[in-house]
Amino acid sequence: MPPVAERLWHIWIDRGGTFTDCVGVDPGTGRLRAVKLLSSDQAPLLGIRRLMGLAADAQIPPCRVRMGTTLATNALLERRGAPCGLVITRGFADLLAIGDQTRPDLFALAIDPPALLHSAVLEVDARQDAEGRPLLRPEPAPLVSALAQLHATGLRSLAIALIHSHRDDVLERELEIAA
Repeated sequence: MPPVAERLWHIWIDRGGTFTDCVGVDPGTGRLRAVKLLSSDQAPLLGIRRLMGLAADAQIPPCRVRMGTTLATNALLERRGAPCGLVITRGFADLLAIGDQTRPDLFALAIDPPALLHSAVLEVDARQDAEGRPLLRPEPAPLVSALAQLHATGLRSLAIALIHSHRDDVLERELEIAA
């Protein structure tokens, strides 16, 4: 018998401004199915139910879902939405401003950098090793104070990016709780 993960539906969803696209692999047949719906907050759930052949109000069984949203990506690219702050490992505050140094004209003397997506940066003493094991955790009291200061400026959205968190997001989750 195949492992449990291989016996579950695998579903991928893209929520756009107009349409929501749902694609799934039927674990029984291995066949790919697709559903396109008008976008709404309920469209992803309705799409999953349609892929599985369930009634509109039926409980959804365990499945593996990956969801992206063109809607949010476009809001970021078009600079719409709430102002965003960046919480990042100390020493990396200018990482997004520096980028990878790619330039459209290699020999241009005047470079017009793109606008940053974040409007404020908070550097924190949070660090993990290359395996994702925490090496340094921020002190709670100064962290809460710094986050409160960001909130007082009107920021209601934060991106948290800590070095080596792709290995284990334990420190990012701790910061999320503090925020």
